[in-house]
Amino acid sequence: MSALAGTGLIASHHTISGSPVNEPARHAFADRVAAAQAAGFTGIGLTVLDHDHLRESGASDRELRTIIDDHGIGVPEVEFLNGWWAEGERLAADRAAEDRIYAFAEAFGSRHLNVGASVPAGQEPPLDLLVERFAGICDRAAAHGLLVGLEYMPFFALSTVGRAWEVVRGAGRPNGGLVVDAWHHLRGPDGPEALRNVPGEKIVAIQLGDAPAESELPLLQESISARLWPGEGVLDVVGLLRVLDELGVSAPVGVEVVSTRVQELPVDKAAAEAARSAGAVLKEMSASRSAG
Repeated sequence: MSALAGTGLIASHHTISGSPVNEPARHAFADRVAAAQAAGFTGIGLTVLDHDHLRESGASDRELRTIIDDHGIGVPEVEFLNGWWAEGERLAADRAAEDRIYAFAEAFGSRHLNVGASVPAGQEPPLDLLVERFAGICDRAAAHGLLVGLEYMPFFALSTVGRAWEVVRGAGRPNGGLVVDAWHHLRGPDGPEALRNVPGEKIVAIQLGDAPAESELPLLQESISARLWPGEGVLDVVGLLRVLDELGVSAPVGVEVVSTRVQELPVDKAAAEAARSAGAVLKEMSASRSAG
């Protein structure tokens, strides 16, 4: 039986928010939760920016938790820290956001925190600094019962699974690992086989998406506006899932499709299509595993 067969399915924040990156969600929280539950998701993702907006709009964590509980799903995924490598005001702002995340992650019983490192290519800080800072996040997160997943992105300095794994391995924290985003992994230089250098238990979460054969957009712009549903493009999403399965990964699978096209959809249609497309590639992976 596939190790991924029993994992939860997460509707990542950007898939059902109805808004561009770095903007509060267009769809109401209750509508997102209801749509995710109706589509068959076991949980949703929530960003610190969106939670800040919800609290500023008058919602309490108790009210938000009631909505979640009434629908029988969770908020396993919270995000996003991307200034932990910096100095000065940016680092201070990231630490403040981190503390806010811990507060609502505890209120919602979240499982893992996603972090990235938006360091421009060629400006990567020393490895020992990245290791020390990531270890610090892991230690603080552990006090709140959270795993921490480092997400690598092809347009930033931590562009490959190998570079990100150096940080995680160097930190050596039991609750630290990697987020494998299919879009980021496969749009970069790595193929599915590159994942075999990482122990399966160090994969914290998986995110699914796809891409066309060609795009006129710069890679960063494509990432935040033109992703495709898993199975809709040409990326070897099934091959990536197969390798993760062979590694014994049991992390939850999310759908993260950041797309202006998806943002324009009603939230119930976005959630339904996300669940359908994820189910299709997972089924194809399982079928190929059985055939092999």
